[in-house]
Amino acid sequence: MNIFSITMTLVSPPYDDGPKNLVFGIAKRLKKHNFFFVSFLFKKFKVEDNIKFIGSPFQNSPSLRMSVMQQVYIFFVILLNLRRIEVFQFFFTPKEYFARFFKIMLEKANKRSVQVISSTHSLYAGTNKTNIKDLFFSDSVIALSDFSKQRLESDGVGNVVRIYPGVDLDRFDKRRIKNDFFVKDRIPGVKYIIYPGAYRVLNLSYSFKDLVSIILEVKKVFGNVKFVLACKVREKKDSFLEKEFKETARQFGVDKEIHYLNIVDDMPALLNSCDMVILPSYKHLFGILELPLVLLEASALEKPVIYTAASPLDELRDAGIGVGLKDSSCQSYANTIIDLLKDKNKSDNIGFTSKSAIIKNFNLEKMSAEFDAVYNSLR
Repeated sequence: MNIFSITMTLVSPPYDDGPKNLVFGIAKRLKKHNFFFVSFLFKKFKVEDNIKFIGSPFQNSPSLRMSVMQQVYIFFVILLNLRRIEVFQFFFTPKEYFARFFKIMLEKANKRSVQVISSTHSLYAGTNKTNIKDLFFSDSVIALSDFSKQRLESDGVGNVVRIYPGVDLDRFDKRRIKNDFFVKDRIPGVKYIIYPGAYRVLNLSYSFKDLVSIILEVKKVFGNVKFVLACKVREKKDSFLEKEFKETARQFGVDKEIHYLNIVDDMPALLNSCDMVILPSYKHLFGILELPLVLLEASALEKPVIYTAASPLDELRDAGIGVGLKDSSCQSYANTIIDLLKDKNKSDNIGFTSKSAIIKNFNLEKMSAEFDAVYNSLR
């Protein structure tokens, strides 16, 4: 089958952010299908026999937003390729005008389509709840959690399939990772704890002050700990938020305890070089995959991950992944971090159990097979 996979921002292989890593990873595994992606016009990528890139001249930065000209370009690209494409796959939060346009176009062309919803929290936050059903026009809708599947179905959305996101177990295999990310800066005996999110996510779902408070509380007990903030700075707003966070850390006197990264070229090496991963939130995470891929990737490397077990993250907890906290206060997070730093056996056991859960339910091979079943159902 010829499948055109459309993401909110341009695909930039070999590795990018969560949604694009997933769809590109699936494409590389399903060799019997041909996949088409929109990417950067002047960048060259490793050629895969079953993957074709369509270059766009209208977006040359990794912005999280699709410009108006880029949207128009996407529409024209789809129209030009309408005859040869059998399935259109949309992996971003739908908008009303978008749904209306594609519903009419695909029906007239008698084409099949799939909508993948990365987060129902982001979906519901950005639209009128009474219009949810109208945003869906595809033959199949893929939700990334049982929570989202049930939520969509309760609002009248049909043909919903739940497929958990999966980790590339070849790439996130600690036996194959040779690089120490902190080889130039590593301090002997120091434990590295990473927050691998985004400043905008942290600001919306938790708070700068409370993450700094976690750092402060942990440092009171363990002096040999370094916190790593791996937060991509894509836009001016990200840069502004980074400055705001640094000022908050300075005011609390912990700015020297933090290692800042706004570009990460080797995520497996970074996660493997750390001792623990935290992703605190008081409420649902907005603007990222509802089951954050980075938590799954760290778990595949047997790193203990700590997060708030609000739906659908409670599905990770129930599967045996990391430590899902009911109490999301900064003191609760600090106590959990301290407990795992004190008890290496407990920390190691959590890592081992988490990896077993990834191998069983959250691997890219399983995810690819389940996507393939959806594609085949559309023949």
